[in-house]
Amino acid sequence: MISATYPTPRLNWDALREVAVCADRSTCATLMLSCRFFYHEAAKSILFNNIRLLGEKDVLRFLQFLQADNGSRFQYARHLTLCSLYGLKAHTAASLIRSMDRMPQLERLSIESGDSELRLYPALADVMAKFTHLRHLDITYAGHVTCALLKSMQSALVSISLNWCNYPRSFFEAKVGRDLLANYHPVLLLARWAPTLEELSCHSWRTGMKVPVFPHVYPRLRVLQIEKDDLPLIAPFIRAFPNLRQLDFRTDQQHADAYDDCEEHALPAEIRQHRQRNIASQLAPNGPGTWQHLEELVGSLADLYLLGLTSQVSAVRLYTELNAANLGLLSVVLSYARPLHVMIEGDGALLTHPQRSLAKILYEPWAARLESLSVELHLGEQDGDVDIPSLLHALARTLSQLPMRRLRLNLITTWLDPTPDPPEDFETWMATETHGWPEPRPPSPAPLTPAEVMLQSFDVDAFVRTLGDATPSLQDAVVQVVGPRSSGRRVAVIAKSKIYVDADMDADMSEDPLSYD
Repeated sequence: MISATYPTPRLNWDALREVAVCADRSTCATLMLSCRFFYHEAAKSILFNNIRLLGEKDVLRFLQFLQADNGSRFQYARHLTLCSLYGLKAHTAASLIRSMDRMPQLERLSIESGDSELRLYPALADVMAKFTHLRHLDITYAGHVTCALLKSMQSALVSISLNWCNYPRSFFEAKVGRDLLANYHPVLLLARWAPTLEELSCHSWRTGMKVPVFPHVYPRLRVLQIEKDDLPLIAPFIRAFPNLRQLDFRTDQQHADAYDDCEEHALPAEIRQHRQRNIASQLAPNGPGTWQHLEELVGSLADLYLLGLTSQVSAVRLYTELNAANLGLLSVVLSYARPLHVMIEGDGALLTHPQRSLAKILYEPWAARLESLSVELHLGEQDGDVDIPSLLHALARTLSQLPMRRLRLNLITTWLDPTPDPPEDFETWMATETHGWPEPRPPSPAPLTPAEVMLQSFDVDAFVRTLGDATPSLQDAVVQVVGPRSSGRRVAVIAKSKIYVDADMDADMSEDPLSYD
């Protein structure tokens, strides 16, 4: 009798298991062919990650994969996304739903065609209602069937994302009268998860202008995203979510033409009145007060104006591109927040505006606590005659008066170049493609503007050294100048201590992570 022996692996089994956990799906598929150990462990790794199912072919392949290895794989499914089940054969849909009922550790479920699929496959809603192990639910195109499902679910959810959009109008605009909107308010509709819910995302959720005082409190809720609610009242959310840490607020107002000129007095009366209503509701003696522990506030300038929060906030991130027309609202929006950290971007007005440049507004009371600032500046043709280096030094003098610890300053000069773009009209392209005519010669480069000339000789390293010497509290700074023209990218760094580098702050500074080694 010949006995076979196998060498002990140089890596222990736990280390090999980590190889499978860290591998992508295609690598896991290859590992499964290598040995019995990986046939089992790499399959588990595949099922730990999001499985997206789109149509008959995907579903059949997934079911075949699940049923292999003596049916042991059902228990490892963690995250399932049903992209579209339209057109499934009846027996395929039934088999998928039965398989979901055999996934005891399925924690995340996303349905991208919400009400339509729940209506098409009632057994799917029945299975979901019986689940006790789901923790994360994401439904797009929600409606009446989704509401019925929510009322019957037994899982203790910790995160919920509901998107009520339907073309051409949202569910609430098309199906719910204004006098009934309060019955669908998230605080009321999701009340069964008040003890467990930690994250909530509300998309196209109209909450109405007459909202009663709900008794429900969600003590664990930390993250709230509100997107495409037209004129939301903030008091019900403050009362229900007293321990909120992060708020991402993006309404339809960011697209309104009224914000092309954002002087506060020029805004529509409805917008100014709604802001005052939100402020008054927080300051009222019988009101909910405001959030005491808010760490991050994200939104457009228009959104945060409308919100009218009266609480201090650790970090504010604006995704509006600031310019001369809307700089007037920046101080108004930040007056209550008095943030420690601010992330903004905008055009040259942030340097050049005679009354509202950063060098001026950072002297205002809202900036007194500012420790961290991230600014991305896009200079344009209108800045071609400006002494940009002098304005940068003026900004540095202002920063030296603040308790600054971190700075990201990213100066993009590409649009200073007044050289016209080459013609890209359709007729020229057709003539080139059809007749083989030569492409038109690109315009000759325009002479360097005065601003470009000064920026070419701008010493970024010396600027940062001077800033660091004048600001003893500054521990972590990156200043980058891109251009002008072929000048490339110049970066200077202050790294007095190896404190954390914020990924969001550095995202646009370089394609590679900044190394301070």
